[in-house]
Amino acid sequence: MLSNPRFAYCLLPLFLFVSVAYGEQEYRWPAPQLLPPPPAAVPPVLVIPQIEQAPEIDGDLSDACWKNAVTATPFLRVYEGLFSEFPTLAKLAYDETNLYVAFTCIKVDPSAHTKKEYAEVLLTPPTTTEFYKAAVSDEGKLDTSIWGGIPIPQWEGDVRYAVKKKENIWFAEYAIPYSAMKTTMPKPGDAWKANLGRRAELDYRYNVAWAVTYAWFYEPQFFGEIRFGGPKAVSAEILEISQPVPNQNNLRIKLTNRGKEAVKCVVKALQQGLGPDRVAYFRELTMLANDSSELPVNYGIPDGGPQVTTLYVINTANGKDLLRQSLPSHFPKLREPYREALEILDRIEEPCRTYLWQREDDKKELAKLREEAKRLQPIVEGGSTSLDEWQAAQDAVEGLWGRAKKLEWWLSNYKLLADRNFAIVTQTTLRKLLRNEAVLAPPAANAAVSAARGEFEAIQAVIIPRNSILKNVRLELTPLTNGQGESIPVENLDWRWVDFVRTRQPHCPVDYIGWYPDPLLPGAPKIIPAETIHQPVWLMVHVPKDIPGGDYRGMVRVVADNCEPWEFELTVHVYGFELPLRPALKTSLWLHQTKIADWYGWKEIPDDVRLNQYAFLLEHRINPAPIFEPYLAVEDLPFCIERGLNAVQLGFAAAAHWPMKNREIVDECYKFLKERDLMELGFIYAQDEPSPGEFPSVRDALEHVRQAYPDLRRVCTVSPPAEGLVGSVDTWIVGPNLYNYKPVADRVEAGDELWLYLSASVKRPFVNWYMDYSAVENRLITWHCWKYGATGLLYWGINEWQQNLKPWTGDPKIDEAIEQGVRWPDVPWNTWSYLNSNGEAQLVYPGPDGEFWSSIRLEIIRDAIEDYDYFALLKASCDQLASRNDEGAKALLVQSQALLDISPPLVYDLTQSTDDPQALLDRRDAVARQIERNMEIGKP
Repeated sequence: MLSNPRFAYCLLPLFLFVSVAYGEQEYRWPAPQLLPPPPAAVPPVLVIPQIEQAPEIDGDLSDACWKNAVTATPFLRVYEGLFSEFPTLAKLAYDETNLYVAFTCIKVDPSAHTKKEYAEVLLTPPTTTEFYKAAVSDEGKLDTSIWGGIPIPQWEGDVRYAVKKKENIWFAEYAIPYSAMKTTMPKPGDAWKANLGRRAELDYRYNVAWAVTYAWFYEPQFFGEIRFGGPKAVSAEILEISQPVPNQNNLRIKLTNRGKEAVKCVVKALQQGLGPDRVAYFRELTMLANDSSELPVNYGIPDGGPQVTTLYVINTANGKDLLRQSLPSHFPKLREPYREALEILDRIEEPCRTYLWQREDDKKELAKLREEAKRLQPIVEGGSTSLDEWQAAQDAVEGLWGRAKKLEWWLSNYKLLADRNFAIVTQTTLRKLLRNEAVLAPPAANAAVSAARGEFEAIQAVIIPRNSILKNVRLELTPLTNGQGESIPVENLDWRWVDFVRTRQPHCPVDYIGWYPDPLLPGAPKIIPAETIHQPVWLMVHVPKDIPGGDYRGMVRVVADNCEPWEFELTVHVYGFELPLRPALKTSLWLHQTKIADWYGWKEIPDDVRLNQYAFLLEHRINPAPIFEPYLAVEDLPFCIERGLNAVQLGFAAAAHWPMKNREIVDECYKFLKERDLMELGFIYAQDEPSPGEFPSVRDALEHVRQAYPDLRRVCTVSPPAEGLVGSVDTWIVGPNLYNYKPVADRVEAGDELWLYLSASVKRPFVNWYMDYSAVENRLITWHCWKYGATGLLYWGINEWQQNLKPWTGDPKIDEAIEQGVRWPDVPWNTWSYLNSNGEAQLVYPGPDGEFWSSIRLEIIRDAIEDYDYFALLKASCDQLASRNDEGAKALLVQSQALLDISPPLVYDLTQSTDDPQALLDRRDAVARQIERNMEIGKP
């Protein structure tokens, strides 16, 4: 049983990963994306009618035939599957020779739209398992190709089309001959997979589609289904629909029976995501012969959170869908926390609990919460709250909920906390503490962590104020000693304030949208307001390399000017081994130096700032990877190698662009590594994510690299099978979502190197470094690297700050300040980066004068890389044990190999892993203690 239902979704069969043909001629697509965990939109279904009179293809949709066509709507945002603010609808019909499609594309705010949009038709007739594409732009240009030259079936005849514009609306009309797809007129009852979309060249927000595909348009396994109904088609379509809102939702459907007999059907709305599946609407009715009627469908959404309401119209006689359309929604969950807060307040006031009252300020806090609950009641419990009002109430409702739980926690610990104005609890770093969620752990008297020599390890010390402001709050630390004169000095201890940033709806489904902990701000004294639910502190220990193993103890004192301090003991267990300076896992996390210069208004980054940034990254076991030519300069290599650099990109061998730019600088770095016998550090990066159509040019460029630099590794972000690149690429960098298990394993067995990489296209059920994913999800990627034999990890950015240089909040005062040059942390941080991902490529925050401020996720990534080091050290000790013949060594070898096997319930595959922090920490500790045992037997 998985520890978190997020990972226990209904998996598509694993054959999706391995069914891709291995031959280059047969290979068209990478391994398919998987659906995110439920709730997720299901592919839509629409029955379309056969018409007698064809429309004139002129872009004018006034032809009589379009009145008999059926409408496909709504079009949802492709990435996250939510309602689009860009209204789009399509009408469909067919006759003996053609399929007809007509689009209506509305520009709500023309100034916000890009200049070129496309109305796109994707069809999978019986003659192919892929699809034909026809996309006409609002300028009347037809596009039938796929990005990157990926081969798809080509039309064998003309697709007729026309475009017409009218004020803020444009229309696209198609006549698509069956003969152009090498097929004939479908028979009544036949079904084709298809999708309809509206796409912009530059702005993904316009990527909306009838069938949600979750990554990009061209994923036929997620296409919807059009069913050909014949001239007597029985069909259903949505006529009116609006964005889902809390409380009551209304839409209108049209039911049409073109036959001569009455048809019974069922109309229902099935809701998923808020507890067990529930039927939100149900009606049985009879569609009269040769008749059409309209039906209002009303359904309620009882609370927020990620949900999907799917509308079905089912023909009772044969059980087939006449219409199926999912309507996803995600707005704040308010009723559940509000009602829980009321229950807590009622519980506090129960007569049998009155003895708990110790202080007058507790009673005042209860009165405040009662008053706040009364104010919020009409918004939360009322039946007419607008979506804007509902969303605006999120912080207040969550604050009420968190403060109520905090008050009950204080009263439940009254004997221990009666005279305290604040308390401390401790938490593992593998729990993200949401700002409005109370932390209900026992008050802390002590805390403990374990680490190897040379390792960084942290805990969260969480400050919980009672009912008064805390002034000048800071931490005072003592050295940690072992009682034998050895110590971890105060200089090796550090603390940072955990700060919160507010996320927004990302491009993929998430559990929660709101205030997340992420930035780690310098540990200077600060004020903590009384209404604060909790304030975490990131308390970190850097274990010296020259101390013996064992337990080291010291005191942590949390001080505020106006109340009694809180003390707890911190114990650090030091394992009897040392982490290597150079990590076992190679990394290339791209550093965008031009964006650093833009943020600070510099023409170029000062030398001392640049080296400090490199040192910061290397201290986090991450290689500096400046992603501009000349990349890492030769004069900086000694500085970085001294601090643990284990991989460096020397150049970018973009296909069809040989020779490389700045060739002389690449030569200098190559010579430097060659002379020092460090060639294992260098590599040349090929074209980024090439498609099969680009393989020949990539191969040509890499052959030039082989000749010019015969002992440099040649890496490429592409997933086997890719026969066109075998022999030219020797390091395959594969995204988990594009991972073909057997072909990748074949290349590793053949001696090639494997890296993994993360990007905005890697979404649940895969792990990633998004801010709104759990801490365990942030940490697991290196465990996946170990499980599948990957020796490196690539990521496209760590300082994607550009979205914070321009106004974005919608608040005139704040946006004007941003326009005038005010920067975070004096204005809110925009968590959206590429594809509106929260925290994508934002792993560091900009401090003053070019200083990098860390994030929770960056610290988790360092821990994850250190986890990989543990596995590598254990593996190295196994190699030594294997050379011995004594029974003790054999027993240790068996134990060690079991710990190196990252199998269920920790990790099933790249889509299923535990979300239990303790499971990871327990395995890490077991590996460390096994390393110690293996080292002990090897001593003379």
